[in-house]
Amino acid sequence: MTGLISVQGIIIPADWDEHGEVITIAVSTHKEQEFLLENNRKGDELKDFVGLEMILSGFISTKDGKDFLHVENFSRIERKDD
Repeated sequence: MTGLISVQGIIIPADWDEHGEVITIAVSTHKEQEFLLENNRKGDELKDFVGLEMILSGFISTKDGKDFLHVENFSRIERKDD
């Protein structure tokens, strides 16, 4: 696990259940990085922000060749056109 990092990007769906409900989300950054978000309390809260730009801080870990972000804090980036 890395030290605390901060990333900025769009919250996107990454996996769905058999009913079409989003079960896993990710953040896609402007640097073309993608981090799956761990399914913890903060990760669950972020499901309400799919499609919005956020700043996330947390810890990166790698499992099965995929990068996961364990979110500690997040905030929405407010745009004038939102």
